[in-house]
Parts: sequence; structure tokens; C-alpha cells
Amino acid sequence: MKALLEKWGNLSPEQYSIEHIPVTPAFNDNVHTLQINNGKPNNLVMIHGFGGSGVIFYKYFKPLSEYYNIYAIDLRGAGLSGRSHIIESDVSKLETYYLDGVDKAIKSKIKGKFTLLGHSLGGYVAALYAHLHPDNIEKLYLLSPAGYSKLDPKKIDEFIDMFEHSSYTRKLAISCAVPFIAGELSPFLFLRYLGKSLAMKAINRYQNYINMDNKEEAHDYVSFLYQMNLQDPCSDMHIGKILTLQGCGKTPLEERVVFSMPIHFIYGEKDWMNTDGAYKTKNACKYITITIIPNVGHNLNIQAVDTIVAYITGDKKQISIEI
Repeated sequence: MKALLEKWGNLSPEQYSIEHIPVTPAFNDNVHTLQINNGKPNNLVMIHGFGGSGVIFYKYFKPLSEYYNIYAIDLRGAGLSGRSHIIESDVSKLETYYLDGVDKAIKSKIKGKFTLLGHSLGGYVAALYAHLHPDNIEKLYLLSPAGYSKLDPKKIDEFIDMFEHSSYTRKLAISCAVPFIAGELSPFLFLRYLGKSLAMKAINRYQNYINMDNKEEAHDYVSFLYQMNLQDPCSDMHIGKILTLQGCGKTPLEERVVFSMPIHFIYGEKDWMNTDGAYKTKNACKYITITIIPNVGHNLNIQAVDTIVAYITGDKKQISIEI
């Protein structure tokens, strides 16, 4: 964590602080909150995606702290938050589990309106929070949000056709993934039981996938994710109860949320996340913009950061994007 924040995020130790905010009196039920409070008039809350932590927004902290006080919240039962016990199959209860942690952290730190940003699964939680607390939100930024769109039945047919024409090895890999999609297991079980040698090979493959220019930084980034996700399983066990193919929602948000504040959807051109729901919402609401950033994928917490920061801060001269 320290390497990402200080070496690669250019923060000094005096510029940020860490707090574990209790959600309930239960043992280890707390949310890890990183804050940069510069006494600015505006506040920004950031929520990470699946398998992440607020720390992985480290590239955003320095430039955005010139405009905002920043509060990067780790989801309850994930990231560097406490691993409080949860066994739930009901989606609404899982959502409440996440939302209660976010709400507790926000109420302990912020009075009045704030800007809310969520990436991937954090976008799902942020959208739900904005729907439930519209008077608190000034603007909402959804970076490649998961669970927003409804899965097109044609995509299921395409998946079945692809499976039938796949090699034996690929069929085996897909079959192994079914328990995760069904919400019965955590994808991080592989990391926890592979052993260090095989796990490091998986890490190196992921380093190549995220395509970071600085290999030392990429190693520090992926190693942080690896060490963090070796912790005891918790809310990561239930991701398949919320999401399905293409990151679509099993109870998609496009059918459930109503917004009354400006909403900005941002995706990568090579993103694997389904965008259909965002466009349907835009057609029904005048407050919405959709931005597609060329030549990047889903990892918007580390890709195209300068472009997204410029978009958030209104520095239009620095923006090179397709809208």
C-alpha cells in the first residue's frame, strides 16, 4: 500500500490518513477509509471495484486533491476492510450489506452534498447509494459500472454456441468457472490455494493484461492486490449472486434506479462491461452523459487517469475522448 500511495501516487505520509470505521459492534466489522483532507469546500467519495481497494485509485489522489477532500472507501467485507461474516443468497440483503458500510463511513466524515465516483462493482454500489440518497449527491461518476445492464438473451445463445465449439481445454476452464458465476465460490480461491509459485505466474499474466508502462509499478500494483486478496473469504464469495455474463446484473440497475442528479457514465473503448443499460437510461433522462475513452479497457482506476481527472475537474482542454 505504501509503495502505491507514496512512490507511485506521489503522496507524502502527511497528506493522507487511514481509518477503520466500525459498521456494527460485531468483531472485525469495519470499513477501511483513506482520506485526504485539505480543507477544500468540495468532497469526493470513491468506491473501488471487485477484488480491489480504495488504495488502487492512487493515481487519482494527487491531482484530484487539488479540487476535493477525498474519501476512498473499501467495501464492507472486501479490500482492506474487516472481514465480517456474511452468508446471504438474497441480492437485496447483499446490497444492504455493502451500502450500510459506505453509509456509515460517509456519515462519519461528510456533512452536506458530495460527488460520488464508483468503478466496476463500486459503480453498482455508488448507483444504488445515489438512488437511495439523492439529496446527498452533487454529481455521480460511474466508471464502467458492473450490474447496471440487463443481459441480452442473444448473449446467452452466443455463449452456448461458443462453448459448444470450444476446445476441450477451454470447455474445462469454462466449466470450472460455473460455480463462480452461480455465486457458490470466490474467484480468489485460486489465489488462496494455488501456492506462491503458481500464484505468481498468474500475477505475471495479469501484469501483461493491464498493460502498465512501468513494469516495477505494475509489479507493486498486482502484488498489492494479491496480498490483499489472500485474506479470509467474505463478500467476494457472493459476487456471482449479483453479476452474470458481461458484468450484467442478475437484478439489473437499469430497471430499478431513478436519478435526479447529473450522471456521467465512462467506459473504455475495449471495455468488456455491457453498456446497453447506460444508453437506455440516457434516452430517458436529460442529466446523463456517456463517454467512451479510446484505446483502454475496463481498468479505469489505472488507465486514462489524466483524461478522467480532466473530465471530472472540467479541464476541457486536456480531454481527448469520444462522447
